[in-house]
Amino acid sequence: METRRLLMTTAVQDKFLAMRKDMNDSLIERDEETTLVLTALLAGEHVVLIGPPGTAKTMLAETIVDWIDGKRFSMLLNDSTKPDELFGPVSVLGMKADDYYRIIENTMLDADVVLLDEIFKGSSMILNTTLKVLNEGTYRNGSKGMVKCPLKMVIGCSNEYPREAKELAALFDRFMFRKTVNPVSSESSIERLMSAPDLTPQLTTNLPVEELDGAKNEVKRVEVRGDVQEASGEIRRRIRRDGVVVGDRRLRKTYPALQAFAYLNGRDEVTTDDLELLQHMWWSHPDTQGAVADAVVEIARPSGLMATQMLAEAKQVVDNCDVKDLAASAIASKKLGEIKKGLNGSSPREKEACELVNQMLINLRLASLDAVQ
Repeated sequence: METRRLLMTTAVQDKFLAMRKDMNDSLIERDEETTLVLTALLAGEHVVLIGPPGTAKTMLAETIVDWIDGKRFSMLLNDSTKPDELFGPVSVLGMKADDYYRIIENTMLDADVVLLDEIFKGSSMILNTTLKVLNEGTYRNGSKGMVKCPLKMVIGCSNEYPREAKELAALFDRFMFRKTVNPVSSESSIERLMSAPDLTPQLTTNLPVEELDGAKNEVKRVEVRGDVQEASGEIRRRIRRDGVVVGDRRLRKTYPALQAFAYLNGRDEVTTDDLELLQHMWWSHPDTQGAVADAVVEIARPSGLMATQMLAEAKQVVDNCDVKDLAASAIASKKLGEIKKGLNGSSPREKEACELVNQMLINLRLASLDAVQ
């Protein structure tokens, strides 16, 4: 579908676009994760990245946190992490005067952006308090009363999805965006991963908190088109028939999130291409991610998500092919050729996927030739 580009980006929007480019120039196969975290920042929501160790989750999160010129807080959680470490120590002077409160300066409660690594491994007390901070942006600080936190975004990282514990499920639900992070997969990316001397992102900008607030005001002016409303309603009804129910909170926040996503992609209106974001918002259990993504592709046909799914299909073709069987190799080559032909769009995701499928096709043919020699 044709999408309308902004005629002129604003200075703060240019910073977001530059940041995205800086990250993608260094981190390998992490464009979706970078885009999702920046979308969360613009939408004023929280995001969690879940994947095996060594997939650059923490590096990505730390880089974005450091990019923001405001109060920052990071903590690696485990079952022995004390509340004092996140929420500040109890005031000794206050206790002597029978006045209980915490000193919250330079803690999570005082930060604009927060990174909580291995977030689901904290104690029940920490998780329950964190839940309230994420949900309401407030903390009851003893005799000091209710404290309003300046929190703009929490990035959570975890090596695994949370266990089926009540407090973990509630905390997980407070992350509006959830993304599974997979290891680098393409041959060219693996070669770059092994050979590049340094993959640390080199940032060319920074983002003062005041500019972030200005960007959020610009996001509110992004138009949500009527066909987007129709398509999102159809997707919601489709996945509901599959047993996936989207909660009221997520429904309420869907359009603002789509506006942020469109803004980050340089547009002044939300199009059906932007509905790919729903694959990271509208599921509640990991097992239902596929159902949401399939519904989005079938109904909205966003180019980015379609490219991702076609690339996954190509990988499956290669994985299932016995290169020693010439007939099977010929069939697999034909399927890869058809997939490559379908990736004829001009978006960066489609171009990247097309290049990867072409490399798969070349490698498959070479492997087949080697097998018969």
